[in-house]
Amino acid sequence: MDFRWTKGQSILYRAPGSRLFLSPACTPSECWNEAQRRENPDRGIRDFGERVPGVEQARVKRRRPAQLISNKYKESEMHHTERDRLFEILYNKSFIYRDNPPFTLVSGRQSPYYFDCKAATLDPEGLSLVGCIMFQAIRNLRPDAVGGLTLGADPISLSTSLEAHRQGVSIRPIIVRKEPKKHGTARWIEGLLDGVKRVVAIDDVITTGGSTITAIERMREAGLDIIAAAVMVDREEGGREAIEATGVSVIPLFSRSDFDRRRLG
Repeated sequence: MDFRWTKGQSILYRAPGSRLFLSPACTPSECWNEAQRRENPDRGIRDFGERVPGVEQARVKRRRPAQLISNKYKESEMHHTERDRLFEILYNKSFIYRDNPPFTLVSGRQSPYYFDCKAATLDPEGLSLVGCIMFQAIRNLRPDAVGGLTLGADPISLSTSLEAHRQGVSIRPIIVRKEPKKHGTARWIEGLLDGVKRVVAIDDVITTGGSTITAIERMREAGLDIIAAAVMVDREEGGREAIEATGVSVIPLFSRSDFDRRRLG
């Protein structure tokens, strides 16, 4: 483990294939303990009085260890809080309910529900959160890549790949074009596919499931194995069932029912 500390600057902790920045407010001992805890999560938190190997103790005011580490970095609690915050951003920036007149969707259907997930995924905080939550949702599937039909899937795939990299996991982002490139290779899929086999198809919203199914078909034509589809919002209008009829299970982060409970609640 490579541990570096400079007063007033970020802490850099490296594990094989990963990089992690810790709070600049930490003392050397606090940051060393947190780096050790993340490298060996089953080992428990070390005493803050322990000296950092090869690092001079700095005379800076400390925050209480319990608040700094125990509460902030419990993964289950942090994941729950981040999911709640992402839902707040989606509810406030991406969701509209309107009875009269209803919205006309891409599929041609009319609905009182409208989800513009790009308002959340193109927001810096929302983009960071969706990558974190999506990675947690799919990490046990061990995909080689994530991607879907441009444009809705693109920021989600990129953010998920970046979060995986921060966690020391390699998941490549790929982009499925709506039409093949008109020059050069004339390919449908952008991204490095060498060594890529297992892919999670990504989408922002599913209604009929049409765009997700199109992406699945294009990736299968390229010889990729689609192990699941992960979406931000399932509108619960038959899209999930249509996708699963192709042999691909669906992992939604949220459903329309979540927004109804908040709206009516």
